[in-house]
Amino acid sequence: MSIRVDGQAIVLNHNPFLCYGGSYRGVWQLFGHVHSGPLSKDGKDFPRLSMLFPSQYDVGVDNNGFMPVSFDELKAIIGTVAIWRF
Repeated sequence: MSIRVDGQAIVLNHNPFLCYGGSYRGVWQLFGHVHSGPLSKDGKDFPRLSMLFPSQYDVGVDNNGFMPVSFDELKAIIGTVAIWRF
């Protein structure tokens, strides 16, 4: 699914994909499935997910203190990236 929040293009997937619409243009990809867990760093379970782009993040609750992640938290985690239309 593709959505836009406050002008930020976001692709939602169950699994992380390295090739998704806008992956090289600042489009975020939010995913779950991988169950990164509380010991992961920045939503990346190294080395298993070390190839992810900085604009990808595991929003699964087991990676985030069993709480949903707000858009403002995602902006702080992912950082400032270019806003592109899709």
